[in-house]
Amino acid sequence: MPLKGDETQRSQNYTIRYWRQTLGHRYIDEIQPHEIRTVLTTLTRQGKAPATVIGYHTTLSHAYQIAMMDYQWVETNPCRLVRKPSLPPGRIRYLTPEERSRLLQECRRSKNRHLYPLCVMALYTGLRRGSLLALTTKNTDITRGTITLERTKNGSRLTLPLVLHTSSATPDSYIECEPVAYGFDGV
Repeated sequence: MPLKGDETQRSQNYTIRYWRQTLGHRYIDEIQPHEIRTVLTTLTRQGKAPATVIGYHTTLSHAYQIAMMDYQWVETNPCRLVRKPSLPPGRIRYLTPEERSRLLQECRRSKNRHLYPLCVMALYTGLRRGSLLALTTKNTDITRGTITLERTKNGSRLTLPLVLHTSSATPDSYIECEPVAYGFDGV
């Protein structure tokens, strides 16, 4: 877990606590696939969505991979013998032009002066919250019209064009309070 990003650690904390409460009284090499399957089935019966159950499975499987590969505490990963539930077909959802206009209008009305430029950048780049908040003048080239993220969530480098009016969301007027980022820091 220490090698994962801050946001991932925060989001998986609850899941890890759940596994500790459920199977934490057992030695790691004694836990059998049928026990993991039973726990996942219980989560499903409690109304957890398939994606949530898969998240629990993935988190435990990752812990086993670390125990196996880095520490040699176990020889196999019992999660590999437990099927994950299938996901329903994904839903593709875009804001309508009216919804987008209303959203931006409300962002402009907000007392938080960072909300509008953040929302514009999110809408036109598709960046995740962590990447948006990490934007600085160093990784933005207004002249070329690009944003370069040295390391994204998946660890790769990414360069994106600043399209439409996103470049208007990044000028010096948004840097006036702090020389870091676009005043997004700590939003």
